[in-house]
Order: sequence, then structure tokens, then C-alpha cells
Amino acid sequence: YEAARRILEKELTAGEVTPSNIHYAANTYLRLGETDRAAALVERYVRAHPDDIAGRRMLGRLYKEAGKPSLFLQNLEHIEQLAPSAKTRVLLKDLYYERGLYKRWAAMLKRVVVDGDGSPQDYFNLAQLMAAQGKKQEAVRYLLAMRGRAPKAFGLNQFALLAILQIDLGDQKAALAAVRDYLASKTTAGDALYFADLFQRRGHVDAALDILLPYAAQARTN
Repeated sequence: YEAARRILEKELTAGEVTPSNIHYAANTYLRLGETDRAAALVERYVRAHPDDIAGRRMLGRLYKEAGKPSLFLQNLEHIEQLAPSAKTRVLLKDLYYERGLYKRWAAMLKRVVVDGDGSPQDYFNLAQLMAAQGKKQEAVRYLLAMRGRAPKAFGLNQFALLAILQIDLGDQKAALAAVRDYLASKTTAGDALYFADLFQRRGHVDAALDILLPYAAQARTN
């Protein structure tokens, strides 16, 4: 490898880094454990060929291996511009959140969900974000979309937020129907008490009593 490196460096110094030699050159450095030199070489290539997606992807792998998260993220953004894909956007979303880039995260989260590429948690995160911004109708829409796509992932926290938002929007009937759907699969009064308190705190005492009534016998037993 040392001999190959000397020959390679002479060639690269004398000539252009091309698609035909970049992979060989970078891999030679990697076999020698010189990740930074491999990355510098591919950076040189990418500067000369900014639209080469294969070069960009190679550079991303090198940045990741070298532990350079900021450069990895910047390169990934370039890749998304050159060859947009759901996989890249999902990765960008996660990286934005990990690095505390919350404005970019929020924008990419919404893009991923609107495009139908989000996970159930993405839908819930976006609903929470919309609720926090006072966009309650949007929040309800994303919650209902999550419920339709992943009903098994739609649990207590999701039903609670949905009920709160629907009550705040003046749709007590829909909120009560959602709560009843959730409680239909429950055998204890604990969750019923939780939702009854939720309605009571918002001034809907009758609805709270309606939720608790089916559990009256169980409450007397306990």
C-alpha cells in the first residue's frame, strides 16, 4: 500500500482527480487508515464536480467515518438538493433534531409527514408542534391521520391530546366519541378517571359523568 500511495500521490499531484481514479485513490487511503486524507481528496474532487452525486455520497461516508457531523450534515443537504429522496429527508429530520436545529427540524418534519413518509411518532410530534403554535385544526388533522395510518400506535397520550384539542375547538361531541373509542378496549376505571378529569377541568361536567357512569359498579367494588 505504501508503494501504491507514492505512485498514486504522484499521479494525483500531476493530474486531475477524475471519476475513474477517485474511488481507487480514496479506498487506498482508507486501507492505510488515513480517513482525513481520503476525505480531503474527495473534497477536491467534489469541488471540481459539484453535481456528482456518487462523489457526494462517498464524501458523506468519509465524514461519518471521520466523526465530522457538521460536514456530514452540510454534505447531506447538498445530496438532497441534487437527488431528492424520502430517505435523505428522514435522515435530515433526525439530524436537525439531534443537533438542536429546531427550525430546520420543524420544517423537515412537516415535509416528511405531508409527503406521507413519516413514522407514527413523526405525526404525533408534528401534532404537538402545531398545538404549541396554536394551530389546533392542523394538529387535529395530523392526529387523525396518525390514527388512520397506525391505529395500534395511537394510545393514551394521542387520544388525550386529540380530546383536548377537540374540546378547545368546540367539538365536545367528537372529543367524547374519541374517548369512548379508547375506553372501549379498557377493563379498568383508571383511564376513565383520567379522561373524566380532563373534561371536568374544561368545564364539561356532564361529559365527565357520562365517561364515568359505565365504571360505577367497578368503582363500588374497589
